Amino acid sequence: MQELIKAVKKRMSELSNLGEENIKNHVVVHVFLKELGYDPDNWDYEEAIYEGRADIVYKIKNEPLFIVETKGQKKGSQTTNIDLAEKDVKQLSDYLNSHKPVIDWGLLTNGTRYILLNNSIEGEIPDRIVFDISFDNTHDKAYLKYYSYENLFVNRTTQYFADIAQYKSYAKMDRTLNMKNWAVYKSTLFRFFNYYAKQNDYKIISKSPHEVLSRIHPEDLMEFVNDNSQNRNPGRRVTSKETMKNYYSYLSSFFKTLSEHSYVNNQNFSQGRDFSLSGIKETAKIKSENYLNEERFTEALAYLYSSKTNYRDIAVFLLCAYYGLERNTVHNLKWDDIDINKKSMIVNGRQCEMNDLLVLCFDNITKQNKANKNKSEYVFTSCIGGKYKKVNEATLNDIFNKLKNVNISEELWTFFSPQYVRNCLIYRLFETGFSLEQIIYYTGVDIKKISNYISSDIIIEEGKKRYNNGMKHNAIHPFKSVVDEFYKSITSK
Repeated sequence: MQELIKAVKKRMSELSNLGEENIKNHVVVHVFLKELGYDPDNWDYEEAIYEGRADIVYKIKNEPLFIVETKGQKKGSQTTNIDLAEKDVKQLSDYLNSHKPVIDWGLLTNGTRYILLNNSIEGEIPDRIVFDISFDNTHDKAYLKYYSYENLFVNRTTQYFADIAQYKSYAKMDRTLNMKNWAVYKSTLFRFFNYYAKQNDYKIISKSPHEVLSRIHPEDLMEFVNDNSQNRNPGRRVTSKETMKNYYSYLSSFFKTLSEHSYVNNQNFSQGRDFSLSGIKETAKIKSENYLNEERFTEALAYLYSSKTNYRDIAVFLLCAYYGLERNTVHNLKWDDIDINKKSMIVNGRQCEMNDLLVLCFDNITKQNKANKNKSEYVFTSCIGGKYKKVNEATLNDIFNKLKNVNISEELWTFFSPQYVRNCLIYRLFETGFSLEQIIYYTGVDIKKISNYISSDIIIEEGKKRYNNGMKHNAIHPFKSVVDEFYKSITSK
């Protein structure tokens, strides 16, 4: 976003006239909005609405999505900058309401200040402001990404922040929140939902209004607090009990208020702070154990091989549990990244040698695609409406969810997920003798987060051992023999 801000400021400095038309055409349309993914060819100018004309209406296939109202910073011979006023926000709201069909999202700007409005929010007009970001101060500039076409209308992750604005509006109506404390609530909620959106690849899968909120669990809050603590204290994780309790209270209030107004049907923060936090602590303790050993790796392969989509399922499992790839990386894997003949694949610029089992899986997927006339560029696809498209990320989770049936009496199988097996693998690689730089190259894990997977104490202790042994070690992948044996067993039949 810093590059966008620089580009806008540069264009503003080049204009001798900061009137409305110049701001609209030279700054807002062809710099700010263009950089955020809006096609200038899709703007309709001066459309008659209400008792005036909307400056710009953004349309896709003639469907109106977005109204932009621009204002100048100077009028006539005046030299004093003119800021946006409450009447300007009301004007935009009136345009959104009066348009047929009604439009939810609107932007009010003078080139320096950008107010994003969601007119579906219940409450007074000022309560419908989702973001109010000015280039003249440092607050919230990182959230400009949520003004983008992708986040507003494709992934719809900006809706999280509209939900926060709705919560504030309801809390004001109910008088359940001291507005003097709003800055603290807002900061926590903004940071949590920004983190949650990132963890979920900035995608809202469901089209049902607010359904995605029902998926958020206290465990997500714990991960957020740990991640936030890790970033503030490199090399160690520090989680204050009071901080955790406060964050839980903020999020619990958010969900409780939205639930009372029937904005959400189900929510996971209703059992009380102490009960929820104790449950998280126990689950986290169980999940901290590494259950990905050779025996369970073999059991997982055998079970997945028995499914109808065996080669696809095994390929996904191997990419996560053997190569340590993140779910998003697997989801976006393309055939151009894979060379079956050379038994290699390129992942985010890293070349990886494929084991025979993975090559076999890809070879069979290729044959199935040819038989089905599936010409998609993506490796993992599903047929929707007669067309093959990249699978939903939930499909990748479902493959791991199958593993709970390996042994329904062992709860540990319910822990298996793309992230869990990646965590386990990283530790096993280090335990086997792989150096940190090898692990980082092999799995693509962020060096800043390596201590999330392997504690600093263990790294130091192992480093001491390797140093005393002359730093000589020949590392072999911990699951190489398992995969090799399984490959032989299914190809020798």
